[in-house]
Amino acid sequence: MRKFGLAVAASVGLCITVSTASASPFEFAGFYAGAHAGYSDASADFSTGALSDKGSMGGLQAGYNFVNGNLLWGIEADISLTGADPKGACPFNAGVTCEVQSGPMGTLRGRLGYAMDDWLIYVTGGAAASRFELNTVAPGGQDSGLHGWTIGIGAEYLLGDIVGVTLEYRYMDFGGFGGIESELRDPTGADIDVDMHVIMGGINFHF
Repeated sequence: MRKFGLAVAASVGLCITVSTASASPFEFAGFYAGAHAGYSDASADFSTGALSDKGSMGGLQAGYNFVNGNLLWGIEADISLTGADPKGACPFNAGVTCEVQSGPMGTLRGRLGYAMDDWLIYVTGGAAASRFELNTVAPGGQDSGLHGWTIGIGAEYLLGDIVGVTLEYRYMDFGGFGGIESELRDPTGADIDVDMHVIMGGINFHF
């Protein structure tokens, strides 16, 4: 009976050890891909005022991580769609309704983070691009591709060896980047700059 009791205790101890084991930072290393969804707050800034809108957003992402000890660095690309299209009385003509519609937007970013147990905390930043269309009253107005930059902070938690869940805040500014200025203009010839605040959750599959 004493031996049986010791065997049971050893088994319980082993189960506790297995169930409380933490992931190694190296489980974040390598290729990953997944999807994200969240909330965006967009603003279109005219020379004489601004329009804003809030809406949902979602998309896909993929990247590659390198890990050295607890330090992680890597690169990530994503593509998203948003329902936040700034709309209202045109700042340059209050009698006309304006809407700035966004198309698919993409980013290419570096990431730098600290991995500990099942957690990764990181900062991210890089280039952003999208296509926007200025419509006055009816669709079919001026459209232009806008380039800009983005910066953010986020966290990821591993649910197992493969699956991780993420939470991220990001700011995106499409007012020009790397010498490429905004080419979206209102009828007065003034630039229209678009920026967004984004909060999103996601899921990653690590391979």
